[in-house]
Amino acid sequence: MMTMTDYKAEWLKEFDKLARRTDFWQAFKDWCGLFAIEISTRVDLTQPKDRLKEYATIARRYDKDEKLSMAKMAALMVAELDRRVTTEGYQDVLGEIFHELDVQNKYKAQFFTPNSLSEMMGRLAIGDDIKETLKHQPFITMNDAACGSGSTIYGGLNGVRHAGGNPCRDVLVVAGDVDERCVYMCYIQLSLYGIPAIVMRQNALTLEEPDIWYTPVYVLDGWWWKNSKRHRENVKQVADAADIQLNLFDTKEGEP
Repeated sequence: MMTMTDYKAEWLKEFDKLARRTDFWQAFKDWCGLFAIEISTRVDLTQPKDRLKEYATIARRYDKDEKLSMAKMAALMVAELDRRVTTEGYQDVLGEIFHELDVQNKYKAQFFTPNSLSEMMGRLAIGDDIKETLKHQPFITMNDAACGSGSTIYGGLNGVRHAGGNPCRDVLVVAGDVDERCVYMCYIQLSLYGIPAIVMRQNALTLEEPDIWYTPVYVLDGWWWKNSKRHRENVKQVADAADIQLNLFDTKEGEP
């Protein structure tokens, strides 16, 4: 019988099977892409049709046994995230795995924030007045324009919970990254953690039109209407106006 600490190890075993015919980088990206599109397909009718084409393109690369491994990996990831959030709080499990597999792209300087540092940053960003803030507004918005796999976001969510808030009800997350793998990882984890969130593939410097992913809770819990005023605005403007900015290097206009 599988113990509560075996899920991540079992995930890695299944991944080894998946990556036998290809390199770790491609196999990891493909699994994340299929899982993210699968989640989005079930809830978001606004998603671009190109995602379904991408899903089919990825799926054709793998045989029946490899697809079975992918399905097992999805179930194991659900179990591991459930274990983490219950015992340790919100954690960046996919970011951990990304580094353990040594598939991070050093050329693009993708070095992900450790959970312990994210926890500290989240506590500092949120403070202890979250309950007072929520007396005057229905929810707070939290933005990370270079989210990676979402580590600093999970630290912020832990900060909200530590201060007495409910991250699944009191927070709207807006996240973005230029790297497709990062968008997949962040979207998967926010979705499975039950967080209302808008995740964008974007270039924060060129401000090109983003590819937008809505988490299941955002869609199914009526955040279209809760966020109706802001939703009618440009999503980037929503991100810029967020109550909490989690980017380490974010500064307001006029500041050094």
